[in-house]
Amino acid sequence: MKLLMVGAGAVGLVYGHRFQQAGHDVRYLVKAHHRPQLEPGVTLTQLRWRQPLQQQANVNTTLNWHGDYDLVVLAIPSTALRQLDWATLAPLVGDTPVLMLQPNSEDRALLLQHIPAQQLAEGLITLIAYQAPLHSPKMNQIDYYLPPMAMPISAAPALQQTLLALFNSSGIRAQASPSAVDDSRLPAAFLMTFLAALEQADWQFSQLRQRSDLLQRLSQAQRRLLPAVTAASSLQQTLVRIGCRPWLYQLALRLAPKLVPLPLESYLRYHFIKVRSQTYLYLAEYQQQHPSDALADLIGQPASTG
Repeated sequence: MKLLMVGAGAVGLVYGHRFQQAGHDVRYLVKAHHRPQLEPGVTLTQLRWRQPLQQQANVNTTLNWHGDYDLVVLAIPSTALRQLDWATLAPLVGDTPVLMLQPNSEDRALLLQHIPAQQLAEGLITLIAYQAPLHSPKMNQIDYYLPPMAMPISAAPALQQTLLALFNSSGIRAQASPSAVDDSRLPAAFLMTFLAALEQADWQFSQLRQRSDLLQRLSQAQRRLLPAVTAASSLQQTLVRIGCRPWLYQLALRLAPKLVPLPLESYLRYHFIKVRSQTYLYLAEYQQQHPSDALADLIGQPASTG
């Protein structure tokens, strides 16, 4: 397959490299000022509990959408996606399938204004990838971790099977889903509210553990929001109410750094400061769609937007 990766951030580079290893022709759509750093190639290090695996990747860049592609992959943040001129770009995409990796229903609705539903696929990113070392301005060194979980992919049947074959043959576990966007609602809302609390604790797990007032606000916000965004059953709502407790957060904040082979606290600070505008875009949408005093207190916005 000939693939166009829109964006050459850490996630896009990892996916693109794995596709190249599986024999696919990959091009990256990038801004002109990023091209000199990327074209010499990228060093990718897969973080594992055993010896990390380091590989060199070629990065073939392009500055426009023109080309006879079999798939366009949108590997950019929601903020960047919404700034694109889709009225102009849609004719360039033509009838090429498009895979969105943004876990947001608003983004899907935007794309559906310009791309037929049978042509649009949804995927939920399950890997962790970042420029290495953390806080480095370099784009040509990437560390990444593939958790032992499958990536949900939803699309029209034929396109879904094509995408599942693409990812699984590239060493990225993927499984069929009725809606990857729906699958993302609970983890996305959980993560975004957690990040708002962690930011208030100066991105330090130890400080958040000690802030009982902040953990209480987080717990209250999540117990109101999480069942609402997922249209949860009564059982799921009960599990949320039981799980979102300050004492469980205190325990999880001690254990979490030991469960992944990467500097988790530093990664969260680095990555989500970089994409802070996207985090608060999602939080603002949560507050608009499901307003509550608890969420307003957590993110510092009015309780009602209406």
